[in-house]
Amino acid sequence: MSDGPMRWLKRVVANREVLLTFVLLAVFIGVGIRVPRFVSRGSITNLLFDASTVGIVAIGLTIVIIGGGIDISIGSILVASAIMAGLVAQEEVSPWIAVGVGVVGGAALGAVNAVLITKLKIPPIVATLATLSIFRGVLTELTKSKLIGGLPSSFTVIGQGRVGGVPYPVWIMLGLFVLAGLGMRFSGFGRVVYAIGSNEAAARLSGIVVTRYQALTYVMSGSLAGLAGVVFVARNGTVLPTSGRGLELLVIAAVVVGGTNIFGGEGSIAGTALAAVLLQTITAAMVFLGISTAWQGAVIGATILIGVTIFVFGQRRREREFLA
Repeated sequence: MSDGPMRWLKRVVANREVLLTFVLLAVFIGVGIRVPRFVSRGSITNLLFDASTVGIVAIGLTIVIIGGGIDISIGSILVASAIMAGLVAQEEVSPWIAVGVGVVGGAALGAVNAVLITKLKIPPIVATLATLSIFRGVLTELTKSKLIGGLPSSFTVIGQGRVGGVPYPVWIMLGLFVLAGLGMRFSGFGRVVYAIGSNEAAARLSGIVVTRYQALTYVMSGSLAGLAGVVFVARNGTVLPTSGRGLELLVIAAVVVGGTNIFGGEGSIAGTALAAVLLQTITAAMVFLGISTAWQGAVIGATILIGVTIFVFGQRRREREFLA
């Protein structure tokens, strides 16, 4: 292979967003040749619809990880917020009150994580692993594992309504991707979060109140998980305390495959958005091709490994170029 194509290939691999776009197109074309209906408008709309919950939660986790943290309690926060919103919606009050309760409830649980991590100095993975179990356990006891359902249509329309044939949750997800992407790229908050994730000690020496910004990232992650919980219960019309198990793996996969450095300081909302859609596309492709759902977890795990491997090799190449 000549130097020209090789350089082009290296640039594609180095740019995670471009690489994910190519892979996404390749999956669509490959599966579409075998199953033409896979690339129909209805199929793509449903695919985005299915990706919306993971996509919304992944935005918050991306911000947390870029800032050098981790939050594996997001699945429990989502379910807790969904239950809170569902219980309020059952009272047939304004649906916006139910939405507010879900989002604020998620933010409050995110604040619990923030206090444990920034005030009590508990390592993020330990703190959020603990709250993952605590939040879900408390929910199970308080609800006695009862199904939350019987929600009014004025509330469920949030998850089931459409504009231009596209479900509301897809519009919500796309809007949040744009807002978060612009915010992380151009706002002072975004620049500070990147700085903290890149070198926390240097950020502290420069006068940044590191714990304040770290706490904000967890509250933001909680509020987005809360919003995703609202969308989840409105879409399905029901929720159980056991719902959402395994969501953490899908969200972490979307963030890591999207190019976010698991150690912080590097990543993009655009990469996470493409990865969330890609993972859902792969899952849908397996269904269309008749592949057993038992393989889905293995495929997601392999995708994480491939994503991390590409990042590691890219990082090593940049280090060699820097030292050369």
